[in-house]
Amino acid sequence: MPIPQLKHRLAALELDSAQPIVAICLSAHRSIPAVRLLQSRGYPQAVQLRGGMLAWWREGLPTEDDAPNG
Repeated sequence: MPIPQLKHRLAALELDSAQPIVAICLSAHRSIPAVRLLQSRGYPQAVQLRGGMLAWWREGLPTEDDAPNG
């Protein structure tokens, strides 16, 4: 979800404040304000994916596109 929409649509996501929430963006720059927003709204376990998706792909980690068709 784009960050400008997050503050307006956060309640509709019905997130569990007791569970970790990972904010992800391409390069880990836009996820920082998302984490700050989440934490300020009562989600203390919100974190960002360090390095963003660029780092994820660089490490060769799986994505939904890698999932076998079931």
